[in-house]
Amino acid sequence: MQIASRFVSFLRPAFEALCLNEFEGARIEITYEGFTVNISGAVILDQLGVDADAWVLDMATLGAWVVLFLLMAIATVVAGVQ
Repeated sequence: MQIASRFVSFLRPAFEALCLNEFEGARIEITYEGFTVNISGAVILDQLGVDADAWVLDMATLGAWVVLFLLMAIATVVAGVQ
């Protein structure tokens, strides 16, 4: 069911692509009151539930949404002209 829900909205693949772009391979150092914590981007992606291996599927899903929106726009223009 989770695979099917991936295609219902364009928000999830867009969010995953954004997170992968920002956090994949990153190292974040947080210093607060003398304590330093190093966090890898993989930990953040894991906490957000982002599947790093699904990047191609996310891009394909976003591409399909773009094609769908373009077809709907063309259909709207054609229906309005007639």
